[in-house]
Amino acid sequence: MAKARIDKNNAQSAIEPSVQPADIEAALLLQMDALVNIRSVSTLTTLSTSEINRRIASGKFPRPIPIGEKRKAWRISHIQSWINAQMSPATPKQPDQANDTAVSAAA
Repeated sequence: MAKARIDKNNAQSAIEPSVQPADIEAALLLQMDALVNIRSVSTLTTLSTSEINRRIASGKFPRPIPIGEKRKAWRISHIQSWINAQMSPATPKQPDQANDTAVSAAA
Protein backbone atom coordinates (compact mmCIF):
# COMPACT_ATOMS: atom_id res chain seq x y z
CA MET A 1 0.00 0.00 0.00
CA ALA A 2 1.38 3.42 -0.93
CA LYS A 3 1.59 6.15 1.68
CA ALA A 4 -0.15 9.42 0.98
CA ARG A 5 2.11 12.45 0.84
CA ILE A 6 1.07 15.65 2.55
CA ASP A 7 2.00 18.81 0.75
CA LYS A 8 2.57 21.49 3.41
CA ASN A 9 1.20 24.25 1.17
CA ASN A 10 -2.04 22.36 0.52
CA ALA A 11 -2.36 21.42 4.18
CA GLN A 12 -2.03 25.09 5.18
CA SER A 13 -4.68 26.22 2.69
CA ALA A 14 -7.03 23.56 4.04
CA ILE A 15 -6.64 25.05 7.52
CA GLU A 16 -7.10 28.69 6.48
CA PRO A 17 -10.71 29.81 6.16
CA SER A 18 -11.81 30.41 2.60
CA VAL A 19 -13.68 33.48 1.41
CA GLN A 20 -17.34 32.70 0.99
CA PRO A 21 -19.38 34.06 -1.96
CA ALA A 22 -21.71 35.83 0.48
CA ASP A 23 -18.71 37.73 1.92
CA ILE A 24 -17.71 38.88 -1.55
CA GLU A 25 -21.27 39.92 -2.35
CA ALA A 26 -21.55 41.90 0.89
CA ALA A 27 -18.25 43.67 0.23
CA LEU A 28 -19.35 44.59 -3.29
CA LEU A 29 -22.70 45.91 -2.05
CA LEU A 30 -20.92 48.15 0.46
CA GLN A 31 -18.34 49.34 -2.03
CA MET A 32 -20.97 50.18 -4.66
CA ASP A 33 -23.33 51.75 -2.09
CA ALA A 34 -25.99 49.53 -3.61
CA LEU A 35 -29.73 49.86 -3.15
CA VAL A 36 -31.28 47.11 -1.04
CA ASN A 37 -34.89 46.08 -0.51
CA ILE A 38 -36.74 45.84 2.79
CA ARG A 39 -35.99 42.12 3.17
CA SER A 40 -32.27 42.84 2.99
CA VAL A 41 -32.67 45.77 5.40
CA SER A 42 -34.53 43.47 7.76
CA THR A 43 -31.71 40.93 7.59
CA LEU A 44 -29.01 43.55 8.12
CA THR A 45 -30.73 45.17 11.10
CA THR A 46 -32.48 42.08 12.54
CA LEU A 47 -35.68 44.16 12.70
CA SER A 48 -38.94 42.88 11.28
CA THR A 49 -40.37 44.70 8.27
CA SER A 50 -43.24 45.92 10.47
CA GLU A 51 -40.80 47.37 12.99
CA ILE A 52 -38.83 49.04 10.20
CA ASN A 53 -42.03 50.67 8.93
CA ARG A 54 -42.98 51.81 12.46
CA ARG A 55 -39.57 53.37 12.95
CA ILE A 56 -39.74 55.11 9.57
CA ALA A 57 -43.14 56.57 10.53
CA SER A 58 -41.75 57.83 13.85
CA GLY A 59 -38.63 59.29 12.20
CA LYS A 60 -36.26 56.83 13.89
CA PHE A 61 -35.13 55.01 10.76
CA PRO A 62 -33.86 56.18 7.34
CA ARG A 63 -36.55 56.77 4.75
CA PRO A 64 -36.44 54.58 1.64
CA ILE A 65 -35.85 55.92 -1.86
CA PRO A 66 -38.77 55.40 -4.25
CA ILE A 67 -37.45 53.54 -7.30
CA GLY A 68 -40.77 52.77 -8.96
CA GLU A 69 -44.50 53.09 -8.43
CA LYS A 70 -44.53 50.43 -5.73
CA ARG A 71 -40.84 49.78 -5.14
CA LYS A 72 -38.67 51.33 -2.47
CA ALA A 73 -35.05 50.75 -1.60
CA TRP A 74 -32.42 51.97 0.83
CA ARG A 75 -28.81 52.90 0.17
CA ILE A 76 -26.76 50.37 2.04
CA SER A 77 -24.56 53.19 3.37
CA HIS A 78 -27.60 54.75 5.07
CA ILE A 79 -28.44 51.45 6.75
CA GLN A 80 -24.81 50.95 7.78
CA SER A 81 -24.74 54.49 9.27
CA TRP A 82 -27.96 53.79 11.17
CA ILE A 83 -26.52 50.55 12.57
CA ASN A 84 -23.32 52.34 13.60
CA ALA A 85 -25.36 55.06 15.32
CA GLN A 86 -27.19 52.40 17.34
CA MET A 87 -23.85 51.21 18.68
CA SER A 88 -22.54 54.69 19.53
CA PRO A 89 -21.52 55.67 23.09
CA ALA A 90 -24.85 57.47 23.48
CA THR A 91 -26.58 54.08 23.40
CA PRO A 92 -27.60 53.05 26.95
CA LYS A 93 -25.36 50.40 28.50
CA GLN A 94 -26.57 46.84 28.82
CA PRO A 95 -27.47 45.82 32.40
CA ASP A 96 -24.37 43.63 32.82
CA GLN A 97 -22.12 46.48 31.60
CA ALA A 98 -23.70 48.90 34.07
CA ASN A 99 -22.98 46.45 36.91
CA ASP A 100 -19.36 46.11 35.78
CA THR A 101 -18.96 49.88 35.97
CA ALA A 102 -20.54 50.03 39.44
CA VAL A 103 -18.29 47.24 40.71
CA SER A 104 -15.10 48.83 39.37
CA ALA A 105 -16.12 52.25 40.79
CA ALA A 106 -16.64 50.69 44.24
CA ALA A 107 -13.22 49.02 44.15
